[in-house]
Amino acid sequence: LGAAALYQLPRNMETLPEALTDLGYSTGMVGKWHLGFSTPSNIPTGRGFEYHYGYYEGGMNYTSKVGGTAKNQFKDLQHNGQAVLNATEMATYAPDLWEQKASSWLAQPSSKPKFLYYAMQSIHSPIHTPPATVSGCSNVDYCNMVAYADSAIGTLISTLKASPRWNNT
Repeated sequence: LGAAALYQLPRNMETLPEALTDLGYSTGMVGKWHLGFSTPSNIPTGRGFEYHYGYYEGGMNYTSKVGGTAKNQFKDLQHNGQAVLNATEMATYAPDLWEQKASSWLAQPSSKPKFLYYAMQSIHSPIHTPPATVSGCSNVDYCNMVAYADSAIGTLISTLKASPRWNNT
């Protein structure tokens, strides 16, 4: 692990998911963590999230899932503290994974209220044009990433609207 792995959110700082768990919420996180990962207590599932699917570093290649620095690169796709090695998931455009995993987690039945922190990677470096594109933009890559992010949020809203949670969201 690179030096960035040692930087972390101080343990004496309570996180929102820790507080919400104490209040009876089910907590999930999808996307970018970037708050430390040197020990299991520093990753999302060690800081109050019952569910995490995403990456730990500041940036990750959208297609190869490689993160880290130029000197220290590594595959950075994680699920509840374990590296994801599934070939299909590794080959999927990262924002599509975030959308699928967030929607799936929200759709799971639960007697508890849910809190989802959706730290979308879209519109963040490195810039990788999504598979679906729109036309009419001067900055095509950026415009496509914004459109993709908007579509992902629309999918999450549709997932919520299709569930009993929508009336209490």
